[in-house]
Amino acid sequence: MNKLLTILLSSALVISPAYAIEKDEITPVIHEPLKMEFERPSVDDFEPVTNIGSCKLVIAPVVDARPNRETLGSKGSKPLFSKEVDTWTNTGLASLKEYGYAVIDANNLDDSTFIVEPQVYRLYSWAVQGFRIYGAMAMDVKITAPNGMVLHKKYRGTGSTNNGWNGDGEYVQAMNAAFNIVLQRIADDIKPFCENSSI
Repeated sequence: MNKLLTILLSSALVISPAYAIEKDEITPVIHEPLKMEFERPSVDDFEPVTNIGSCKLVIAPVVDARPNRETLGSKGSKPLFSKEVDTWTNTGLASLKEYGYAVIDANNLDDSTFIVEPQVYRLYSWAVQGFRIYGAMAMDVKITAPNGMVLHKKYRGTGSTNNGWNGDGEYVQAMNAAFNIVLQRIADDIKPFCENSSI
């Protein structure tokens, strides 16, 4: 009996290292994070706001309030993710100057400045039947006028792009399309708020 136990133990010692090596070699595939680059829409889809006077905006750093901050949707069975969401969102909001607003640094804030406080609570992208890629974004935006009036509103946008090669950049393009819809709606809403607020 003791001889049989010794043989079994010896066999286990021989097999265990081999099993450990094989187990270590099976590692999960780590996918590269998305490179988030904000892009303005084409000229045909871009509508600057006119006659906004001297409406100055200070945009606070975005708050990432997404329930799932780990992923941005999926590409087939591959999860999409990025560490650049905050920078991408802040860059997009700064582009409100392209709509005609004076976007200034917080250090230059004065008694005539509107303060914009944004929160992102949805952002993701997905492909539909391999032909088109969609992006969705939702933001909660609070704008405080110099006189204390507050505009607090939720914005949602959905955009899409052709799925040419199912590349990561196309998923970012779809999210850009959604973001630019949100930006246009924010820009349009700020104008009457500026006009109705005594500066």
